[in-house]
Amino acid sequence: MDLKFEDLFLTCPRCNGLGHLGEKRSAEPIPGVPATHWVPCDDCKGQGGKMTRAGEAILQFLSQLRSRNLL
Repeated sequence: MDLKFEDLFLTCPRCNGLGHLGEKRSAEPIPGVPATHWVPCDDCKGQGGKMTRAGEAILQFLSQLRSRNLL
């Protein structure tokens, strides 16, 4: 089996996986340097994306290993 990150986690297209969005403010605290205010992405709730079903299964498997002190 050849798993890739994309098989386990879907990157949010709105924030490009950052989990936050920058909103330019009108006021510049330092002349010539625009201020950016970061807000959590509403689409992914600040997580940068979401787990796929395969990713959730692997996460559950790892959790079981940890609970049995096998990891």
